[in-house]
Amino acid sequence: MSPRLYIAITGGVLAVVGFFALLFPVTLASDSLIIESIECGNGFGMVSEKPIGAPDNWRTTCDSAVSTRQGWSWGLLGVGVLTTAGGLFVRTTPAKRDEGSPTQPA
Repeated sequence: MSPRLYIAITGGVLAVVGFFALLFPVTLASDSLIIESIECGNGFGMVSEKPIGAPDNWRTTCDSAVSTRQGWSWGLLGVGVLTTAGGLFVRTTPAKRDEGSPTQPA
């Protein structure tokens, strides 16, 4: 397997992992006896209404959790896309030698 293909496959895996990380829900463990966890949304957006039994500061805690998820997953997705594009589209060509010049100095 060529290094370019290896880089493209690795970038594709990174992009897929980043995309699925955005899709998975962000949840917080709750201290309340009413609910076990608080759904905050996913990497694409946040829940707009207050979950039943959530503490008063749920908005700031959820916002922090969603922002953290967005930060690393969008970054992973971007690096994966750029790496895949670089592996597939960037060509390296050997340097052309001038046929008229001697290979050994005189």
